[in-house]
Amino acid sequence: MTEDIEFSINEALKDRKIGFCYDVEFYDEQPVDVKTLFNQRLRWCKGTNQCFFKYIGKLFTHQFTNHDHMTLFELAIHVIPIPGISFVI
Repeated sequence: MTEDIEFSINEALKDRKIGFCYDVEFYDEQPVDVKTLFNQRLRWCKGTNQCFFKYIGKLFTHQFTNHDHMTLFELAIHVIPIPGISFVI
């Protein structure tokens, strides 16, 4: 999940369009127990926070020079840690 977010941010910063495929099929493995699920969610949270600290400045500054600024704004909002969103709102 985090790799997809980082890939999307990189592509948006290069002014490439990001699309959505309605017919896509993918296969994934589900966690088999609560411990594995918990560790997976912790990795996702850590990865999202790493994307936030790595890209948040570029996402907000690049919006002013980019024609598709809503994509960058949406990605920036997506990587803001939940406590940060709570503080802002």
